[in-house]
Amino acid sequence: MLRKAVISLFLLLACLVPLRAQSQSAPVASDSVISLLNAEWAKLTQVNYRDFRLVKGPAVFFHNGAYLFCDSAAWDIKAEIIKAYRNVRITQDKTVLRSDSLTYFISENLAQFRGPLVDVFDNEGDTLRTNNLDYNTKDSIAVFRNGGAMKDKDGNIIEGRNGTYSSSSKVFTFEDDVQLFTDSIFIKSSKMDYVTEENKAYFRDRTYLWREDAFMKALAGWYDTENDVVNFNKEVYMNTPDYEMWAGDLNYYRTDNRVEAYDNVEMLDTLRETAFVAHKAIVSIDSLNNDHMVFTNQPSIIYYGENENNVKDTLFLTADSLVLYTVRRCDITEEELTEREKNRDDILVDAIEEAEKKAAELRQKAYEEVMAKRPENIAKQTKLKNDAQKKVDSLAALGLAAPDSLYTLLGLDPAAEKSLLPPPSQSEALEDEVSKDSISAAGTEQISDLEPVSEPESLSGDKKESAETASEENMSKPQSAVVQDSTAAIPVVDTTKIRFIEGYRNVKMYRTDMQALCDSLAYSDLDSLARMYVEPVLWHKISSQLTSDVMILMMKNGQLNRGSMQQNAMIITQEDSVHYDQIKSTEMLGHFRNNELFRYDVLGGVNAMFYLKEDAAITTVNIKESQFMTVALKDGVAQRMKYYEQTKSDAYPIINLEKENQKIKGFVWRDDQRPKDRFYITDRTLYSSERQLYEGLEMPQYQFVNKYFDGYMSKVYLALVKKEEEKLQNKLRQDSTFCTSFEKLCTQSDSLFFKLLSDELDSLFVQNLAFVKQEKFRFNTPGNISTPSNCTQKVEALDENEIVIDNSEDSTT
Repeated sequence: MLRKAVISLFLLLACLVPLRAQSQSAPVASDSVISLLNAEWAKLTQVNYRDFRLVKGPAVFFHNGAYLFCDSAAWDIKAEIIKAYRNVRITQDKTVLRSDSLTYFISENLAQFRGPLVDVFDNEGDTLRTNNLDYNTKDSIAVFRNGGAMKDKDGNIIEGRNGTYSSSSKVFTFEDDVQLFTDSIFIKSSKMDYVTEENKAYFRDRTYLWREDAFMKALAGWYDTENDVVNFNKEVYMNTPDYEMWAGDLNYYRTDNRVEAYDNVEMLDTLRETAFVAHKAIVSIDSLNNDHMVFTNQPSIIYYGENENNVKDTLFLTADSLVLYTVRRCDITEEELTEREKNRDDILVDAIEEAEKKAAELRQKAYEEVMAKRPENIAKQTKLKNDAQKKVDSLAALGLAAPDSLYTLLGLDPAAEKSLLPPPSQSEALEDEVSKDSISAAGTEQISDLEPVSEPESLSGDKKESAETASEENMSKPQSAVVQDSTAAIPVVDTTKIRFIEGYRNVKMYRTDMQALCDSLAYSDLDSLARMYVEPVLWHKISSQLTSDVMILMMKNGQLNRGSMQQNAMIITQEDSVHYDQIKSTEMLGHFRNNELFRYDVLGGVNAMFYLKEDAAITTVNIKESQFMTVALKDGVAQRMKYYEQTKSDAYPIINLEKENQKIKGFVWRDDQRPKDRFYITDRTLYSSERQLYEGLEMPQYQFVNKYFDGYMSKVYLALVKKEEEKLQNKLRQDSTFCTSFEKLCTQSDSLFFKLLSDELDSLFVQNLAFVKQEKFRFNTPGNISTPSNCTQKVEALDENEIVIDNSEDSTT
């Protein structure tokens, strides 16, 4: 007891000596006083005439509310510097800094950590690692240099070349080549703040994001790691293999795989030459990779098509809201597929051609009936029947059935006549065979006009020929239909994405040669039909107006091909300010070539009114009625009209026709509603594609994460590659015709990680549709970063063109 009391008194005196010296030289604040709270022993010594206090620990110092722990320390009393060694750590405000050594400048409140590894732990479970860090105990701020990496409790990581950490505000700041990874999101930025209490990373400058096949860029934003939400703002750009998107503000909800974009939104589909613009867009992708997009707040669709002169002529379309979504073909019901196919077939039917064909058949039949009554033709027909009867009788004598054509020629029922023949006995069948052979030997010309007679199965004898025939039939069938073992069959699933576009309320369209209005619109790639509902109207060449209750337009190769007007169909063409040519019918069908209307058919009862000119003045009105009619046009002007069935035509001087009789019932001229130019649809200026600008951008390498966290990102990459390989194997099992090119494989599977981890797109071999083997494979990581100890790999050279990488047994990946 006495010995412990002496040691405690000695330590107290040792601590008071420098404090008295400080108080005599200059007044100091109370929080600048440093105290030695615990040690095994402490002693004074001199080195080069400088006083040092040596402390043997475990030792504990206290300064500015921070505790300094170490195994030993050397205290330069005059310079006010403490050098601590082994098991060094500082704790303050639930923040812990740890290293093998530090230098503490008492007057500057500064702890300098230098060494192979410096750890910083906060109370949220986050860990920062570096080899060069300064910590101010008064401000509770740490500054690291030469590279540092942070990993939180959920495995999210951030690294940067320089940065800070505030223990009081719980904020990590990273600068210079900042890289973040969480789950499947890769981010690069020049500056980033991570607020641990909010679980948010704030991007302060140009930032890039990659996730699978998607890429994003912005000048600012944040990432909520807890809720998996990314916000990008200021010059936002995004692309996928199918689309490019621009916006002023964008939120990406990773869990739902949903994007919400605001302010000057544009989505460009370069493959289809289509752009979608709006001030709000919601884009989501489901687990089957189907898209669903909703555009509101002045939305428009802009399509870069060609007009009838093969010149680019943009089509503009708008509505209160526009919806675009895709569905895999295999997920569409057979009933809908059948109905869509029927709808397409219906609109492709050429009613005029069918009518003319039917009329030609009737004329031919009438002609044949007249010709058949002529004496010379009656004699020929009698001779033919007599010859046919002889052949039937000769075949019946042999027990054979004559072909149906002979019975038909005789005016008999073939089935009934054949049933009267007695079935041949076995001996008769054999005699039949001999008779047939003799007939064949004598010459086939005698019965060359007869159909082949099937022989009994028992007399065929040539099973090889039958097997070959069956084999040929199987070869002609799809491969999936010839699989003998149903368990081994690979179902081929048609995952083609079918696109649907819908517009709701106040639909308007504009192109230089065509404008349109309706309440709602629906289009599908399944049948290439666009359906316009509720008072649709279409203007062609400005002067012609087309209306009906329902209007259907069919597209082909991006161009208008057919147009169907159903119920109360009417065409009005303006001749002058008061006179209009009019055609009304139950249904009309327009034919287009290179987006130019060259013919239209009027079906189901025609009422027409045409104004005729003499010396450039309208003098006569021609009123016509018929069952149906067809009109051929050139440059929008009728060149030829043809009427069918029950045609009635009357002409009246214009002066003798009352004004109320100069318009067909239902006449409404709606030119005041017609969009006059593209600015009636949208005034937006479109962006140019930026895809190539970012294709060569280097992705994050995470060299400091791999260095300070035992190859953590290498393990992540391996896990992602394994996951991608499993996805590819599943696809191979579903698609027996999957590609064998590695580059094509990356394109079809939207594989990001294969592109990350391979230097070249080399050959890929598909064997037994069960596994994928690469020729070459290596990680794109800096040379000074070692592979994690538990990811050791053995490389065996098989030949100069092939390398196989084999994970060792202790590999956890």
